[in-house]
Amino acid sequence: MSEFRILKSHNEVAPFLHKVRALADANRNSLGFFPEVVYHDLAAKGTLWIALDNSSELAGFLTFGGRYLQLGVKQLFVDERFRGQRVGALLIGDLARYAEERDYLSIKARVASDLKESNTFWERMGFQLVKRETGGKSRKREILVRVRSLPTRSLLNLMDAARVDNLSAIDAPKMRTELTRSTKHFAIDLNVFFDIAKSREYAADSGLLLGAAMAGLIRLSVTSEFLSELKRSGSDEKDDPILRFAETLPVLPRLGGESEDLVERLRQVVFPYRDATKRRATQERSDLVHIASSIQCRLDGFVTRDKALLNAADAIRSEFKVEIVAPADLVDPSFDDMGSPSAISVTSKDNQQLAIVPLPSSAEREVSSFLLACGQAEPHVQRVIGRGTTASPRDVHVAYLDRKVVAVASWDRPTALHERLDSHMIVDESVSIAQRIIDHFIESIIRISAHPSVSKARIEMLADQPLTMSTVQSCGFGNFHREGSSLWVEKPMVGRIIAEGNWSDVRSKLLRVTGLALPSEMPAFAEVGESGVELHDSSGLGARLSFFDLETLLSPVLCLFSGRDGLILPIRPHFARDLLGDIGRQIGLLPTMEAVLRLERAYFRSPSGVSVFKVGTPVIFYESGSHGGSKAAIGVARLTYSDVRSVEDASIAYERQGALDRRELTDRSKQDRVHVITFDNFKKFDEFVPYSRLAELVNLKANLQVPQQISGDVMAQICMGGFN
Repeated sequence: MSEFRILKSHNEVAPFLHKVRALADANRNSLGFFPEVVYHDLAAKGTLWIALDNSSELAGFLTFGGRYLQLGVKQLFVDERFRGQRVGALLIGDLARYAEERDYLSIKARVASDLKESNTFWERMGFQLVKRETGGKSRKREILVRVRSLPTRSLLNLMDAARVDNLSAIDAPKMRTELTRSTKHFAIDLNVFFDIAKSREYAADSGLLLGAAMAGLIRLSVTSEFLSELKRSGSDEKDDPILRFAETLPVLPRLGGESEDLVERLRQVVFPYRDATKRRATQERSDLVHIASSIQCRLDGFVTRDKALLNAADAIRSEFKVEIVAPADLVDPSFDDMGSPSAISVTSKDNQQLAIVPLPSSAEREVSSFLLACGQAEPHVQRVIGRGTTASPRDVHVAYLDRKVVAVASWDRPTALHERLDSHMIVDESVSIAQRIIDHFIESIIRISAHPSVSKARIEMLADQPLTMSTVQSCGFGNFHREGSSLWVEKPMVGRIIAEGNWSDVRSKLLRVTGLALPSEMPAFAEVGESGVELHDSSGLGARLSFFDLETLLSPVLCLFSGRDGLILPIRPHFARDLLGDIGRQIGLLPTMEAVLRLERAYFRSPSGVSVFKVGTPVIFYESGSHGGSKAAIGVARLTYSDVRSVEDASIAYERQGALDRRELTDRSKQDRVHVITFDNFKKFDEFVPYSRLAELVNLKANLQVPQQISGDVMAQICMGGFN
């Protein structure tokens, strides 16, 4: 049997690249396709290794890559002449040692299910099957995701705790995004009010809506036209109790002088073919005045049961950025707490109905049964779903998939005194949409737990949940503690921007809360990009992290190192809603795009100017002024991926993370190619930064209709202006 050696450096590998490419092309069925330039890039980065026999014959090769905590095998190939001689095992063994030395926690491989021999090999190498995925549409293959965990000691274990060994993990979205849900403000139509006052057919839906308002979950008002319409209906102004009650409701100001133009514009959208002087003209004008008042007062929506208005809802939303909804759209009678500001309702792309809502009191028995079925003991069930006390309240949220309980999460409500917040999360990982539920809960826990300064978040989960484990690891959680059938993980968090001016303060608080020490002075970006950032614990144990991994560990932070340039990326208002979630106007209670559940989200654009999009670059999203947009910078995120892909590849790999469907992707493509970027950790600005201020800071090109590079100084000024 031959002896083999592995070449890893670019100089050693480069002479064999033409052979690697030829073997890869001849075995596309098992390896997939990479353009030639990819192999040159991998070799240059030292992530293409080749195995040679003692006569320098190419026996096999391995390509791989990785981000925070996990390496991923891209291709592994052994020439038929050398199979059965442990060439593949030699390559993977070296890769495992390479990963452990660099503090990776696991290695992932994706293998087509029909490749029986390959799957047998990966099992033999310790790669456990953790997930099944659907492959490309053309070949309709099932892809098996396999993971091998590593006994790595890393920075995640520096916070004074024993590590749990042999924990499996899998691939998952790597990042976080904000899904803020502020209290929504609606005006209501007279027909909704009459439903309650006169106990009509739809009184239940309208009553739940009123209950949500009384509980402070939403705000309800009426327009001045509401009272005028009520009086025209024949109410006795002196003795009618309904009119007396209506007059106690919050009333919006009367329309201003420019209102006639707005009413006429609305008429062209809602009643384009009706004569304003004919029968029903008064009622139609009244309907239009209600909506115009809602627009002028910048409300989120108008609640009505009028069919003509509801039929025009899409057009009104597109043109005026206000929602026209029925009571049943906002309040599902089966969920008495559906109106919570943090409630989300989504119809997935495979037509599954997902609702994530505060735990309804009527559902506590059902949720308890779910937790018991997951192996939780009765005392632990109460710990998960307990509401806390008035002094230390807790929030409990339930995920329903097609009205069946599939997940529960709960967490402490933060206060200024809390530096550590505990949370619990139990998810049925067998459901197809489990990853999206996990993403949303973890994002919520990180966002809610993030102290304005420095804090620590802890999550209790089941020890045998690999999907949850992988996701928390990729978000910077570590320091594992077993407690019976449960597992605790924790992470340090810095909930604000770090710049040179507050570096010392953050450093001292991070050391006090977590035992981790940053360098005494904030390094420049050129230094960080070259050599990373050194972190130490109180015992002196340390490790060096890239700036990207440092931000992941301390997320949801953004580090404004001196010289760290950024981008301003324009986005249309309706894409901002679907991709970024509630940015201050849209309704979080209505079904939305799946992308809003994701930790990492995708944005698609025409494949031009691609070179300025580099992984790790801070991106400021600028919402255009069209269709009621704010014409301002609305928040900042971090770029995690950038590449030009075919429309089919982008649709398969990223459509669920983005705000476009296949047709829209095609519209944005050029010669069937589209630029895909993904980003994480979106943080909405406390105060939007208007176009006029941006123009003072930088010479804006093309009225910000195209992406624009900005210096680190400008990036810092925009972020400091956006965050209080």
